[in-house]
Formats: sequence, structure tokens, C-alpha cells
Amino acid sequence: MSNLSADMLCENFAGIVPADDFLQKYLPRSRAEASRSEASRGEANRSEASRIDRIVTNASPQLAAAGEKVSTATDISAPLIEYLEKVVSDFDEQSRPLIHDTHKVVFPSVDDESTKQGYTKPDITVTQPGMKKAPTKWQWAYAGTVIELKHITDVFDDHDELNKSLASRKALVQLAKSARSLLMASGSCHVYVVSVFDKSWARIFRFDHSGFRATAEFNWITSTTIFPTFFYRLYNPPDRKGHIWGADDTVSVPTANEKTKMYKALRKNRFYVGLYPALKDATENSLWIKAVRFSVAPDGTRGTPQIVKCFTIGPLLWNAGGLFSRATRVFRVLIEEDIDHDTPTVYALKDAWRQECRRPEIDFYDVIAKYCADPDNGVDPSEVVSDTFERCHMRSLLTPVGAPLNGFKSTKSLAHAIQSAIMHHEIAFNAGVIHRDVSEGNVLFEEVVVSGKQPQGFLLDWDYAEFTEAGLKAYQKWFPERAAADRLYTSIDKSLKDMTGTLPFMAIAIIGNFATHGPHHDLESFYWLLVWMILRHTNHTHSEGSMACSNLFDHSGNSGIAMKRGWLQDRTPIGDKTSALFKLVDKLRKQVRHQNPGNDDPVDSDDSSDEQKVVHLTHGRVLDQFTKRMESDKWPKTDDPALDFVLPKALDQTENRAPSLLKNTLEQQARATGSAAKRRREEDSPAIASASSEGTTAAASIGSAPKAKKAKTTAGASGSWGR
Repeated sequence: MSNLSADMLCENFAGIVPADDFLQKYLPRSRAEASRSEASRGEANRSEASRIDRIVTNASPQLAAAGEKVSTATDISAPLIEYLEKVVSDFDEQSRPLIHDTHKVVFPSVDDESTKQGYTKPDITVTQPGMKKAPTKWQWAYAGTVIELKHITDVFDDHDELNKSLASRKALVQLAKSARSLLMASGSCHVYVVSVFDKSWARIFRFDHSGFRATAEFNWITSTTIFPTFFYRLYNPPDRKGHIWGADDTVSVPTANEKTKMYKALRKNRFYVGLYPALKDATENSLWIKAVRFSVAPDGTRGTPQIVKCFTIGPLLWNAGGLFSRATRVFRVLIEEDIDHDTPTVYALKDAWRQECRRPEIDFYDVIAKYCADPDNGVDPSEVVSDTFERCHMRSLLTPVGAPLNGFKSTKSLAHAIQSAIMHHEIAFNAGVIHRDVSEGNVLFEEVVVSGKQPQGFLLDWDYAEFTEAGLKAYQKWFPERAAADRLYTSIDKSLKDMTGTLPFMAIAIIGNFATHGPHHDLESFYWLLVWMILRHTNHTHSEGSMACSNLFDHSGNSGIAMKRGWLQDRTPIGDKTSALFKLVDKLRKQVRHQNPGNDDPVDSDDSSDEQKVVHLTHGRVLDQFTKRMESDKWPKTDDPALDFVLPKALDQTENRAPSLLKNTLEQQARATGSAAKRRREEDSPAIASASSEGTTAAASIGSAPKAKKAKTTAGASGSWGR
């Protein structure tokens, strides 16, 4: 779960707006009115005003009764609910929500089992439109908005500044948690929550993935039109009966017949027959999501975009937890337009909110595809992986689907996957693109494995990538129309000086902000990724046992630099010295140490190079080590699959550790971005890789099919890699 804090919320607060202005700006009468004649707009306005006037009149007895009761009552929920129920009773049946007291109802966390941090109990829940009866088991997907009640506490002071009192800060965090749960459960573009305090005062809050805004306080008893107008517009968005304002209008629920049709198409693929043996397994929570697909010609030219209907299969592959973040969601999907194919392609659909100052991933994909399509560059496209701070909503449709690195079936397959990802990194760099965020979530296996072959790995998620100077020139040459609009994006020189990446895997020089981000820093990140996987998911022999990973990676700043430098100097084996994996890790350690020399570095007996000379990592030297070790016969003769990471007891009992190691999934840790002067953090995760193959922009999603049962790592586990 995202670690919401009052300080983080303060940084993303966009200000207070008078209630009437708030309703006019954020819940206007109609999005289509701009195209209507003035007379038509006037008629629509009069119609809505008449409807709201009628609601106000009809609900006036309940409002008067509420006014009398709240002046003496300690609990105002009952009179408030009675009033609001009368307000919504005038709505059409398909638009009408239910309103319930849920202050004693436990709402399950929207986070999965490995990341959740507890449950929530909103005081009053207003359901999604059209519900006929209250659910027997409440969950956030049923909620349209919530109302939080406070006896006195307002989150703002008399000067409309965020109140610094502990009670106010807690109240603000509670509102934000509810907003986050609504956003995650519904996939909405924005949501609204209400705070009622000191009995008769209220504020309406609007949250999206870039920040939040609130109304000025208003007296909901004497300001008789505000709640009726708010709830009427919220549940009656123009031209979308049965929906709520802020909902994504490109998403809909399939019928039973549509589910059957799409499941029949899915069963043409033998792999997915095994993964989803029953209709319910694949379609219980399916959605229709509109996206855009385009072909890539042999010369790398992008074809005409085609709007397609995507049918989601099974559970979400990834659902990011950040409130003010990219909020990445990744689905496994079939495309309705493809179901007549002999074997319809299964895609990964990435849905995210990109910062407008960042270049779209597709720019990097297209440059790499163009580069690969040039025969003079020596790349066979068929061998490449399967074919301001405002945020804009982006949706990418890519293939193939991927599986997480921490589900490796053998340590040799783990090494092979990282080797493949480094090859892809080299191709991208030669094309003029630097990835800048090599991490566990950004290196995946292909989900579908060819029998008898090592599973292929690949590098994904180019959200934080940047062009080199050569890459930018190629982009401007190949895509002049898009390049002309580049004033929006951060300059390359500034962007490459930003500290970008995922903390445990950052190169030492990047943690210290010592250098402009180069390809050698990403290569160092691949080394730290390999070490991370070994310390978390194998029976290593490090003397610190289950604490080894935390002790190395659970640090930032100067402390993080010192721990990594110390690791590079330590020649103590953490596995069987004769094993291919240990040899690989040790040889890479020496190369990384040469990139980060220090005055107190020891000299290895088999290493005569000058320790004080900086020797940057290169793709050639790193891949040479992988090639040598992959050809070795010193790998385990039988599979040695990944062990589940078990949180050490010493970490389980403290809240003062970095979130990367308090959670079982890497994606929970903060992603550091920004300049040295101001480092912004995004609580999100990577999602998709790219290339081109067989006429399709290719990539893979984060996430995987349900994992095979694995052995568990226990604290202090012993053993060796050479078994």
C-alpha cells in the first residue's frame, strides 16, 4: 500500500475553491454544452436548475429535521443520511445510489495480500449508481463516494491553510486513504470524498493522481443547494446514465454472452487453457477497455492507429498503489477484433497516468524499432523480444505478456533472463535510448515458454528513459512532426542529470548524484539486481543470513553508498566458490568495483589493474562474463527454483525500515526522481517493455500467471548454489 503521509499530501495540495465555483469547474452541467447553441445551453441549464430546485424543495423537511437534531446530537450520521436519502430519491432508478452508515463495517484492503496495510471503515458510504440493495459483504468497488464525520476537526485552519495539528493531519490522511481506495477499486479518472465536521460544516474534496483540491467550508444545513447540486451532478454525468462523474467512459462490463464468446477464443491458445481451465477463472471480473493498436512496418514505420475493444482476462497483472503517481494498472487482454484468428494474440494492456513533462514511452519504442529495422545495424528484429507535474492518461497495448523475475525455475534461468535484458539494453543504447530504471520489476520472463528452451527475459518500462544526443537526432529525423512538439518535455541535458531509478538498484554514482546518467550506470544496476535476487530468493551462504539483503539495500544517501562500496570490497563467498553463479557474481563485482574505486579498496590476487582508475562498465565486458558462465557445466543439475521471500522477524517488528524490504514485493518501494535539489518520489512500478516483431509493437507486461508453489526461505537458511 502507498505510505500516505500528511507531508506528502501537503506537497500535492492544489488549493481551496469556493463551493459554487468548485461545482461549476469540476462538475459542470454538461461536457457537450460547448457545442450547443446558446439557446440550447440555456434550456439545459434551466432544466437542471428546475430539477435541483425540486430536489431542494422535496428534501427541505428532512433538512429542517436534520438541523434540529444535529444541534444536540453527538452522532449526526442518522439525520444526515435521512436527508441525503431524500435528496437522491428524486434521481432516476439507474442513477440512484444507496446511502449507508458503514462506520462499523470493515472494507477489505484494495491492496493484495503481500502489500496491504490493514482495513478501512468509512463513516458513510454512498454506493455506485443503480444498486438496489446493500451488499452482504462491502468492498470498495461498490462505493461511489464516502463521507467522513469528525466532531470538531477540520483539516484546514482559519486562513485556509492545511492545519498542522495532529488530529487534522490524521483526518487528512484518512480522507486521502479513502480517495486512494476509490481510485484503485474503480479505475476512475478522479474521485470525490466529503468531510463533515463540527456537525453542520462540510467540505468536498476532489482527488486525482496529480493532487487534490477542496471547497471552502460551507454550512450544509443553511447552504441548501450545495449537497443537492453536488450529488445530482455526481450521479448524473451528461450523456452517461448509470455512471458516476469521473468514471472512465472507455471501460464497461461485458455481458454473459460476451464472456462466453471471448473465453472460447482464449481456449484456442493451449497455454491459457491450462492457466484458466474454467470460464469463471478467466472472466469473473472481466471488463471491456478501449485502446489503440497500430502495426509497425518492416522499416519501423508506425501504421494507422486502430481503436480496439480489449477484454480483460483473469485478475490484474499489476495495480500500483500510489495515490499521486502513475497509478499503473496492467491487464492481460484479448482483442475482440482478433477472435477469428487461429490463435488470437494475448496482449498486455498498460493503463497509466504519465507526467506531461516526461516523454511518452512510445517515442523510445519507435526509435528502437526503426534502429532494429535497419539491416546495417546488425539486429534481426525477429530476435528482439517478441515482437509540469500534471498527468495525462495513457493506455498502451503491447505483447507478449510477462512473468516476474522472482518466479525463476532455476538460477541458470535467472542469469539467462538478466543476460537477455542486458542485450536488449545494448540494442536500445545503440539506438540512442538509455533506460535509467533497471530494477526487479523491469526485467521479466516471457509468460509463454517454449518447451525445452530457457525462458526468455527482457527489459521493460521505458517511462523514465531518455534519449542520448544521437538518439534525439535520430528521433527528430525519423519523426519530425512529433519532434516539433517537444517543447513540452524536459531537456535531455537536464533530464540525464536527474536522479532517476529504484533505490536498491541505483548505481553508486547516481545515489550520490555524482554523474550524468549513462549506460554504465544501468549496467551496474543489473549487477545489484542479480545480488538482490540471490539474497532474497536463494539459499545463499552469506554470514548475515536472512538479514543480508536488508543490511545491504535498506539504506539511502551516504549510508547507501558506504554499504555498496563495502560490499564490493568484500571477497567473502556467499555461495559455492566453484559454482557458475558465484563465479559470475564475483567477476561482475570486480568490474563494478573498478567503476567505483576507493582509496581503501583491496587488490584481488587475480586482478592486476590499477584500483584507482575508473573503468566504466561496458556491454561487451559484462556480456562476455555472462556468456562464459552460461556455457559452464557448474550449474545445478536439477532445477533450483526461487524461494519465497520471508520477511525477517527483526524487520517485521519495526516501521523504521525502508518500504522496499518491509514488503514482499519490490514494487512497493519509492521511485526516486527529480534533481539533486528536489527529489520527487513516485510510488509506482514499471510495467512494459518494447520492441517490434512481426508487424506489431511488442512488449511485455509486469506480472504473471498464478505462481507455481515454491519452497520457502527461512531465517538463517543455509545451503549453497552448487547443489
